[in-house]
Amino acid sequence: MKRLLGLLASLSLMSCTPELNWRIHREPDTNWQVAFPAKPVSVKRTLALTDPPNATIELQLWAANVNEVRYTIGYARWVGKPSDHAKQEHLAKTLESAMLNNISAHQKVFAQAPDLASPNDSRPSDSDVTARPLLKAVGTILLNPKQGPVEAQLWMQTHVRSGDVIEAIVLGPTESFSQEAAEQFLSSFRPRL
Repeated sequence: MKRLLGLLASLSLMSCTPELNWRIHREPDTNWQVAFPAKPVSVKRTLALTDPPNATIELQLWAANVNEVRYTIGYARWVGKPSDHAKQEHLAKTLESAMLNNISAHQKVFAQAPDLASPNDSRPSDSDVTARPLLKAVGTILLNPKQGPVEAQLWMQTHVRSGDVIEAIVLGPTESFSQEAAEQFLSSFRPRL
């Protein structure tokens, strides 16, 4: 899963903007929406996992980069495997663990997730969506190989759905990481349209 960080890094190079410019982005094919702080770009890969052996996932990422902070939606599903809740939970934990390893996390905490719906939201409840606790972690990322790693923050909200796993991620250097922007991004995320 080290390729996950490389995939996120390549997305950051493709979508740069100097300021927050919030826009609603909907993906009907994968059934979600979120407010990105800049125009997102998307990449799609198939990755082999070691646990379980010979397992393969399809991973698609949509990301916007603002001041070296990446706002990402990740969509993952098993390839060629029937999905059940236990397998989906395993995939969610695998993705969370990979992100923690990618930033060499030295501090992590699971927190209460931001509200996913406003009190006036009239959408039907997402009975087939399970939100895992919000993961907040501190670690390091490499922005410039000549300068070495810098301290970074990661906020990750993972949702286990009936046929896939979808996650909202904010990752960036601590000095430019905005908790307010991270909360706005995560609270705007709807794992079902």
